[in-house]
Amino acid sequence: MRNLICILLAFVVSSSPAADFGKVEVPGLPPMASASPRAIAWGDYDNDNQLDFIATGSLFTQLWRNTGSGFVRVPVSGLNGVSEGSVAWGDYNNDGRLDFLITGTVVVGSTASRLSQLWRNTGNGFAQTPVPGLPAVHNSDVAWADYNNDGRLDFMISGTRTFADGPRITQLWRNTGTNFVPVSVPWSGGPPKTRPSPGVTTTRMVGATS
Repeated sequence: MRNLICILLAFVVSSSPAADFGKVEVPGLPPMASASPRAIAWGDYDNDNQLDFIATGSLFTQLWRNTGSGFVRVPVSGLNGVSEGSVAWGDYNNDGRLDFLITGTVVVGSTASRLSQLWRNTGNGFAQTPVPGLPAVHNSDVAWADYNNDGRLDFMISGTRTFADGPRITQLWRNTGTNFVPVSVPWSGGPPKTRPSPGVTTTRMVGATS
């Protein structure tokens, strides 16, 4: 039976058409410096059935709309350019339009700081939505999911709060329908090698919290 499965898999692979990929030029898209962590997220934010993307890199953040024959940059008023961050799409308010959460390092003048921001898709642009208590981080990751099955997207965020490599945080935030609140899920122990180091705040999701 195992040999038969291998033969069938070999037949499927050998009979499948070869993938054909080619480089697509996006005029105006800045290069992403290899020394700076960067992030790209795909999402059809304007609901035209064509995937668009948002990119962050060496102190830039840009939204690019898919026209069907290429990409054009879409300005987002007030959106800072970031580096060492992350970005993720998610329709947190269930209005049928993709919103996004972004984190990273921002430089204004000669001052560097961190940010964590939620941007709501209004249908004709984006507006920043305050999330009280949300920590500003860089060297970070964000992700959306409905962890408690209430029909609303929640998110997790992790990263570093200062430029001195600490303290690092990992937090779960629950969507209440009107805003977001942090969910406290205490560390439940474990082998010494899996316990958090001093100064590290760790959140482990062990079950739904209503």
